[in-house]
Amino acid sequence: MKTKTKQELEKQLENYLVKASNHVYLIEGGFYYKVLPLHNEGNLYYATLIMGKDKVIMNVKQAIPERDYQCYGNDSANVVKRRLFPEHYKSKSIPNFKRIRNLIDSIKPLIKFDSKSNEELIEIIKGRLIELEPVK
Repeated sequence: MKTKTKQELEKQLENYLVKASNHVYLIEGGFYYKVLPLHNEGNLYYATLIMGKDKVIMNVKQAIPERDYQCYGNDSANVVKRRLFPEHYKSKSIPNFKRIRNLIDSIKPLIKFDSKSNEELIEIIKGRLIELEPVK
């Protein structure tokens, strides 16, 4: 089997992230889960957002750090996919509704590539969670 370069794996993973970002996932407990592909200084990153019930968790990670590529080789992209959707999430895809698209479009340019630097953004998202509640 041919060993793929890190760039080939990142391109494969980027295609996966773009497809995943077209969906919103509902995970057990009534939380929305969103995956966002990001680029910074020529590197591929992804952000994950878990939102609901006045809670927001945001993580930003480099898609395939050099260490992961050295450890997992061709399986690096699959490792990331399993990290994005671990079995215990019990998620299902729901339509990517307009209110969540508007929220994501407004916050995406504000996301910083260090997870700890996103605390202010998390507070902004918490303030807008009411927009995501289903219309009754």
